[in-house]
Amino acid sequence: MFTGLIQGVGTLIQMGSKGGGAQWEISVPIAFPLTVGASISINGVCSTVKKYKNNHENNHITVDYLPETLKKTTLGQLQEGIIVNIESPLKYGDEIGGHIVTGHIDTVGTIKDIKNQGDFHQLTIEYPSEYAPNLISKGSIAIDGISLTVVMDDNTATTQFNVHIIPHTWVHTNLHMLSIGNKVNLEFDQAGKYASRRCVINN
Repeated sequence: MFTGLIQGVGTLIQMGSKGGGAQWEISVPIAFPLTVGASISINGVCSTVKKYKNNHENNHITVDYLPETLKKTTLGQLQEGIIVNIESPLKYGDEIGGHIVTGHIDTVGTIKDIKNQGDFHQLTIEYPSEYAPNLISKGSIAIDGISLTVVMDDNTATTQFNVHIIPHTWVHTNLHMLSIGNKVNLEFDQAGKYASRRCVINN
């Protein structure tokens, strides 16, 4: 489990293939106390540390991804040198500043618009219409692992939603590197998904 509060960014330094899937090496900040077998969120995707080494400047971790993960997330589209969002797993007793994020991606969205609003930014994201029941205005969503608040109004298409980004989040995550047309990982709020599922069953 994660909270969607990004603790740092890492760099994808090596990409390799493995059994139809992928094996990556990622440089992450030295502050992350990682061990082999530990979970870590990479662009919102729950990943397992297979190898770990420290070079006194950065930690290097190796992670494996199944073909299904590459297909259902944006990870299969990334390239070496790209910046990724990093978060360590939630521990019992930790403060939950965002919302509960599992690291299990529901679908991929597309950046349709980026607006500057002074020091703030607004992103408009398009997503598959079948996931519309999982979204409500002022609800939570994880975008590339970042806990954000959904903004919807009468002028928002049912297949699009907005999020407003504060300066700190814009600078300290990979959001400032995104462009219109880029893909992002989306994980809808767990409570919303359970409520939507219950409505479907009851009907």
